[in-house]
Amino acid sequence: SSFGWNVQEKEEEVFHPDGRLMVLFLDSHEPENRAHVAGFCSFRFEQDDGDIIYCYELHVERSGRGNGVGGLLMAHLETTARIWGMSKIFLTCLNCERNPVPSFGTHTQLANPGAFAFYTRHGQVNHHA
Repeated sequence: SSFGWNVQEKEEEVFHPDGRLMVLFLDSHEPENRAHVAGFCSFRFEQDDGDIIYCYELHVERSGRGNGVGGLLMAHLETTARIWGMSKIFLTCLNCERNPVPSFGTHTQLANPGAFAFYTRHGQVNHHA
C-alpha cells in the first residue's frame, strides 16, 4: 500500500482472534493445479456505524482477475453479512505502489480506480474519506 508494509501490524491483523478468512479454491482437471487458491478475503464482524463487516483484504490471483473470482468473493461476503444481520460492509481501498493487488470497499481512502470500478460494477456505494 502507499503506507508501506509493516510486518508486525499485518501479523496482528491476520491473526487477530476475531478475524475470519474466506478462501476460494478452484478445482482443475490438471493434476498440478488441483484445488489452487484463486482468491481470498479476510474480514471481521465489527461495531462501527451499526453492526458491520469490515473487510481487511480481498485478493484475487492474477489468472482469476476479470473472470468473476472477485465478484464471487464479494457475493459470498454480502451473503455472510445478510445471514449475520450486518448493516454494511466497510473496506479501505489503498493505492499500491507497484504490481497492484486490488482491495475493494464501500468506505474508501486513497483512490484505487480499478477497485472503484470493480465495486461500482457490483452495486456498491463508494464514500470518500
